[in-house]
Amino acid sequence: MKHPIKTDLIIIGAGPAGLSTAMHLLKQDQSWKKRLIIFEKYKHPRKKICGGGVTHFGLRILQHLDIPYPLPLTNDIVNNIFLKYRRNIIHIRGNPLFVVYNRSDFDYFLANEAKIRGLDIREDEEVKDIEVFPDFVRLTTNKGIYEAEVIVGADGHTGITRCLLHEKEKKNKFARTLKIWIPGLLSSPRFKDHSAVFDFSFINSGLHGYLWDFPNTIEGTPGYNQGVYDAQWFKNGKRRNLKRIFEQESNIANFTEENLKSSAIYKYHPSNSSSGFRIILVGDAAGVDGLFGEGIGPALWYGKIASQSVVDAFKNGEYKFTRYKNKIFFSKLGRYLFIRWMLANYVYRLGHIPIFSKLLWYIGQILAWVWRPSRF
Repeated sequence: MKHPIKTDLIIIGAGPAGLSTAMHLLKQDQSWKKRLIIFEKYKHPRKKICGGGVTHFGLRILQHLDIPYPLPLTNDIVNNIFLKYRRNIIHIRGNPLFVVYNRSDFDYFLANEAKIRGLDIREDEEVKDIEVFPDFVRLTTNKGIYEAEVIVGADGHTGITRCLLHEKEKKNKFARTLKIWIPGLLSSPRFKDHSAVFDFSFINSGLHGYLWDFPNTIEGTPGYNQGVYDAQWFKNGKRRNLKRIFEQESNIANFTEENLKSSAIYKYHPSNSSSGFRIILVGDAAGVDGLFGEGIGPALWYGKIASQSVVDAFKNGEYKFTRYKNKIFFSKLGRYLFIRWMLANYVYRLGHIPIFSKLLWYIGQILAWVWRPSRF
């Protein structure tokens, strides 16, 4: 066996969760520049299916990392959200409510920011195997062998670290999406009004989710990001045909299956296992918002909590991470994800019942009228 390269910490995945973890560690102690390695199996900018929406929740954590808003990236600001259920509409206002970036550009920007700060990101290097020993963890990549005290798994729901901790997952822990991007006009309502639509009408016919439509400029070309989100909330629930729903409701004349992109999302649940001996999970690997499928904001917040858990582990010499799940649950991130989990549970379970849907949208109208998010 080749002589392994030794380091204190290895982060697998250079997306928002992994980079946030590394930059939060660096914010606490500059010595982490020489104590951690980040592996990314692709090279930035890498293709991502994610819509690229970053809410206030995510923008706040970027500010904490000294990355001020606005970011120097092409973006589309959404100041008006319309939540629809049949004829009922809730109008939510903010400035902004969320900002849409090209996800590839966003990750590329964060990776460059991490490199500027001195972090070691090794792109085009994929982790092929992980072995956990009492005193260290050994990783084998396509380029070498490494040993570390701790691993942070930021490699998504299909990544090697989550699969190591979860050999078999129930299907109802995964949501699914189907999306498409099409060119648009700056004169259209989506751009003129800086608006997005989330249509929950199909809950009435068994969809545990919604259809979305928001502005999304890519490589200087204005367009619309449209799709269907299905939370698959109940294990024995009937799976709706997302492509058929999209065909029925979309205003796109002649889209092809080649333009449609599908993906799976690992949802947050209070019972999710997010750690093991010398291993913790962040971002999509640990679970994201189950109500809307929001991933970027929670991923950035996972990094803050994980960094503190890593610091505590090295300080105490204890690497079981048994308290990591509770740290998530009792954090601002945990409250955010738990409230969304509770709302999804009731909305998708009872949304088809007329009296409940009327009550829900009546409460929503009041909250939208009263609540105003702070301005950036």
